[in-house]
Amino acid sequence: MATIISSEAPRNALIIGAKQGIGLNLSKKLHERGWHVFATVRSLDKDKASIEEVSFLMLRRIFQVDVKQEETIKVAAESFGTRALDLLVVCAGVGPNPIDMWEHSAEILMEKFQVNTVGPFLAVKYFRDALQRATAGKVITISSNLASLSSTQDNRRGGSIGYRLSKTALNQLTVSLSRTFSFEQTSITVHAIHPGWIPTTMTGFTGPDDMETQISLMVDTIEKLGPNDSGRFLMADGEDFPW
Repeated sequence: MATIISSEAPRNALIIGAKQGIGLNLSKKLHERGWHVFATVRSLDKDKASIEEVSFLMLRRIFQVDVKQEETIKVAAESFGTRALDLLVVCAGVGPNPIDMWEHSAEILMEKFQVNTVGPFLAVKYFRDALQRATAGKVITISSNLASLSSTQDNRRGGSIGYRLSKTALNQLTVSLSRTFSFEQTSITVHAIHPGWIPTTMTGFTGPDDMETQISLMVDTIEKLGPNDSGRFLMADGEDFPW
């Protein structure tokens, strides 16, 4: 991997879905590493506790975005102004419940796709100009081991089908965006990362991986990613995950 650093100083990062968990901790770690971090929460009124958690960003760098409402993404992109965006990470997502295949309804399936797949697409669409203003804008989609088609270890019984489908589609989006930006001869790269099984609200606070360790690995990987890595599906440590 080649280290690509924007000529903009400081480097600007936007974390969509920074209320808690991976998004919140990623915001903090990037800030520690010297990034100029912007973040989004779903509600500036209801998420006051979360806003206090990311108060180091200053309020002018916190936007209200609900990825199920396209207009909020568009407004946030407009509020971002003419800045260059070096890094866009879409952490907003809905989790693997229900587990049982037959408990899924059309409504549940559609919500998974709307948040986990369509939301990231719209984020890239509306922040594309800002990414192009950077020397080498990077997009990180937060994927999952459950997206893998080839890993039988991660799919023994076919559970969480809505989550699996939406994350597999997200991987396709990652590859397709990567190829689109390459075809358009832009410097934007797109990468899918499985952060690990970390105890968060989404996982019911279960999982063997440590948040601090995994977030540090992710940031190390993100900062090393270069053009030749675009379109890859990676683990937090930068190793390839099977499609």
